[in-house]
Amino acid sequence: MVPMSIRPGHQNFTFLGQVFPSLRDERAVPFALSGVTDAPQPARCGGSERRVPRFRRNGQGSGRIRLTLQPPPMPNLRLSAAAALFALTLAGCGGSPVLDAGVPAVPAILDEQAAAAALSRYRAQHGLSAVVIDSRLITAASFQAQANARAGRLSHEIAGSFDSRMAGAGFGRRYASENLSAGSETFDQVLARWKASPEHNRNMLMPQLRRVGIARFDAPGTRYKRFWALVMAGD
Repeated sequence: MVPMSIRPGHQNFTFLGQVFPSLRDERAVPFALSGVTDAPQPARCGGSERRVPRFRRNGQGSGRIRLTLQPPPMPNLRLSAAAALFALTLAGCGGSPVLDAGVPAVPAILDEQAAAAALSRYRAQHGLSAVVIDSRLITAASFQAQANARAGRLSHEIAGSFDSRMAGAGFGRRYASENLSAGSETFDQVLARWKASPEHNRNMLMPQLRRVGIARFDAPGTRYKRFWALVMAGD
């Protein structure tokens, strides 16, 4: 068991179903890695937020991890000119997921293969295997990016728990992780931000990863305009 640090001045937050008030002093909330989910991070920074990787420990005890909030650069206010509307259906969910009404959000046109190649080159620098695009993970990433864009904030739980979303995509019993970010205009920009964040970087350098999905949704009516999701999983 180790602490999760909450910096002074943050607003109320929810952790494992309990609501904690604003904190004047740094405070620790202990938790075990097994089955942990991120607490929703305050949206005032608009920073990147990440999902804790799911590790199998073979009964050798709980893991140790620290959650942090990464402040972003000021957002670029230019919007993507290429966007298309489409419906999202998670495979294996028994139906189409329904998002709560929010601000309008449209998907950006991305070169997913180029994104996977860039991530593969970075992993190769660390002696790790390449990753390939998986259409199921693109769907999962698109659904999460859209949910965050319509809400105007970052959260791994806003469209359902990460575990349930990965199970619906057919990756319920595999290593998996998720990176979120807001504000960056290009994949190279958001990749650089994730590399600079130890926690996000660790997600991208998980040795077990083989498949990825990347998506960005644009919400002009929100402060940070662009919302990214990178979902990664093993075979």
